[in-house]
Amino acid sequence: MADFLANIANTILSALGLGGEPQSWATRLREEITLKSPKGNTYTARWSGGTRSVSNNVARFKFPEIPGERVQDLRAGADEYDLIVLFEGENNDINASAFVDELKNNKGNWSIEHPVRGPVSLVWLNTTENMQPVESGNLTIVGSTWIEPLPETAAESAAKAQADAERAAMAANIAAAEQFDAIAQQGTPGQIQAIIDTAGKAVSTINKTLALIENASIIDPRITAIGTAIQNTLDGDLIDTSKLSGQFQALTQIYGLGQTSSVDAISMYEDFVSEAVQNVPTQATDDGLAQVATTEMIVSAGLVGATRSALIGGLTSRGQAVTAARDLADLMGDTTQALDDIRTLYVDRAIDKKYFSQSGAYADIQASFRESIRFLLFSLNGLPGERLITLTEDKSTLQIAHDEYGSIGNEDSETYFLDVLLQTNGLMDDDIYWLSRGRQVLVYA
Repeated sequence: MADFLANIANTILSALGLGGEPQSWATRLREEITLKSPKGNTYTARWSGGTRSVSNNVARFKFPEIPGERVQDLRAGADEYDLIVLFEGENNDINASAFVDELKNNKGNWSIEHPVRGPVSLVWLNTTENMQPVESGNLTIVGSTWIEPLPETAAESAAKAQADAERAAMAANIAAAEQFDAIAQQGTPGQIQAIIDTAGKAVSTINKTLALIENASIIDPRITAIGTAIQNTLDGDLIDTSKLSGQFQALTQIYGLGQTSSVDAISMYEDFVSEAVQNVPTQATDDGLAQVATTEMIVSAGLVGATRSALIGGLTSRGQAVTAARDLADLMGDTTQALDDIRTLYVDRAIDKKYFSQSGAYADIQASFRESIRFLLFSLNGLPGERLITLTEDKSTLQIAHDEYGSIGNEDSETYFLDVLLQTNGLMDDDIYWLSRGRQVLVYA
């Protein structure tokens, strides 16, 4: 008897959509679709069907003479919907026409009650209106394609800026390689030797200024392999400039994979670029032009490495994000000025012997910097602010951590906030325990 009553209850609840046995597709899905325009006008029509397309968005980096590709999964792209809706009845032509006109004349997100997906916010892409008054006068079929926009949140905006920055970095690498291939002259043994010497000095600068903090056991073998590839390229009778560009881009930028903080990584590339850009001639000669071209190619690799460093993360405060963004902007400005100064050496030479700094790659490198700075600024929303306080009395570090953070421990550690205080202020020796009145202390909001 109990089982019989339970079955009746489940049947009633299921029919009402309130529980019981799982609903079937027949009770879950609907035959009508409701579309609400950005102006608030609502259209209801029968739904004939449609598709949803989902694709992934990846950044692919292939360096010449380097096996394989670096692939970064940048998250799935926007969903696309194909909807076929049917306007029926006495005024179907008028209703369909009004719907299509509203699509054409009003921009913004439409709120759609999808028969399968439920509530979705979509942006219209295109529409086809099928009108057959002779054979189907009581029916107008409207086909349309839509795309689902990213929510306007800081997290989503940062994700998009990151994807844009990676794509811009790839374009900048390609443009810099093409520029080097176009202007690196090898008409004389002296020009070839200038390229070889400049490349050798650049390798020494890389060894001096770039270093790995993590993943060294994985990255070190690749560094060795790239170095061997560079030497093989330089040993040829005629240097393959396309290969050499890709190899130096790979060698320079692989060090970014071994960093944990954007600020530290950008600073590392600043050191590299500031030293590499000095390897230029003091007089305008044909050999010197090959030297300048090689230097600019190598410097460009460092610039792109700096922009990609902005995406590493490891930032603990808004102040660090602002510092990283400012350092990037300064690096681009300073490097451009240094290259422009070199251009003045060749100002009085024939047009085919002149040097035009960043002539082919400037726009793409600038775009890479712009997108990376955008990413850093979007990241501000998820980072704490900084405050510099001055102690009005002698205090223990335990008391300061408790007063400023509300607790000494959290985040699965009994001394989490105390550790934050000690590390961010670089406290050592007796300062670990006690600070005197008048001492300034950095804390996060």
